[in-house]
Amino acid sequence: MKSLTVRVVLVVVAVAGAAALSWYGLSGGPAAPPPVPGAADGDGATPPSDGAGPAADGGEAFDPNVGGIRKPVGAPADLGSAAELGDAPAMPTRDFGTPLGKGAQVPLELHFVPGTTSHYRIVNAISQRDRNTGQAGAQRFFADVTTDVEGVHEGGGASIRLTIDALRVQALYPNGFQFDFDSRAPNQQILDHEQAGFAVKPLLAVIGKAVEFDLAPNGGPFAVRGLEDWRDAWFDVVELLQPGGARRITTPYSDDTVRMEWSEQLFPPVLGGALEVGAERRVQILRDTLLKAYIDCSGPLRVTHDDGSVFRVELKATPKALPRPGTTRSEQEQAVAKVHVQADADAYHAAWAFRRDPARLEYAEVDAKYQQWVSWEIGRDEGGKTQYAPVFVDVERATRVELDERE
Repeated sequence: MKSLTVRVVLVVVAVAGAAALSWYGLSGGPAAPPPVPGAADGDGATPPSDGAGPAADGGEAFDPNVGGIRKPVGAPADLGSAAELGDAPAMPTRDFGTPLGKGAQVPLELHFVPGTTSHYRIVNAISQRDRNTGQAGAQRFFADVTTDVEGVHEGGGASIRLTIDALRVQALYPNGFQFDFDSRAPNQQILDHEQAGFAVKPLLAVIGKAVEFDLAPNGGPFAVRGLEDWRDAWFDVVELLQPGGARRITTPYSDDTVRMEWSEQLFPPVLGGALEVGAERRVQILRDTLLKAYIDCSGPLRVTHDDGSVFRVELKATPKALPRPGTTRSEQEQAVAKVHVQADADAYHAAWAFRRDPARLEYAEVDAKYQQWVSWEIGRDEGGKTQYAPVFVDVERATRVELDERE
């Protein structure tokens, strides 16, 4: 059987302070909310009045392109330059299948075949800018991933095992510190560094450990099995590095968080039935902020291309914050009073192309741009009144998924 290599480029471009990076481990470890110009009355979540776009404050816009991370003057280079990203895969926008005229009916069914194996290369980069301080940071995460179709479900859907085979982490912090670590050629100096080691080691703990997604007939994951291995590995490493740290920050390996993350990348809930060109189907994509809220990208799904072998669908939505139900998951989350997201209409655009035989994702792209405002509780004044510190973050991100056939 042929093995397929999928190159997935997930580029998340945002620019902000260290608190917003803590769920990736890039803040240097669990910490209190970052310093801001001053505490606020009320709940601290009043948006700034100078507009929604990253250039509305008159500042220089952060380059969202791959390779656009600027190297600061005097930045340490002994841990590897994360700014020199010229070897990153290109991010073209491509159409798959044949463009269709209005009224055409497109079947969106996929019939998975047990034993089908795919190899994915995922690049997840994130950069952020704090509008209060102007601080900017950027990161990128590469992952080599294997998926295997374990079985199919009666009525549709499938069970797919996913294993992370290798990771590469590039980071450029707001203070100019940067590193570039590749698990295939591990640099011990990076692992021994306090800040870089805390960012890398919890991620390395899940390499080689498989989880299994159960996909519904619409292609979205409704359950994930074996995740306790990821959670336990992450917990053990975090506690070893910083005792008590696993209580202070929210694990990125909860059931909901993992299902949401992989739903957008590889398993979007867009399959089943047929869709007429020009008609719409409501679809919801969620992402966990790990700060008491989800980012909800719900909108109309449309079909745009089909050539019999490959069909393409697209989703346009306006990102917004959706309060997360349930109890708080960490001390960090407990300190969050409110999360608000603002974006222009259709600021989230995603497209997925699927091949019918063999059934799998062929290509995907995601582009999103929004502002995220987090209000932190930072204590009480002498009169017992709660004080808040707002953090306003400009966020941009993009995803590309490409499938290449390899023996």
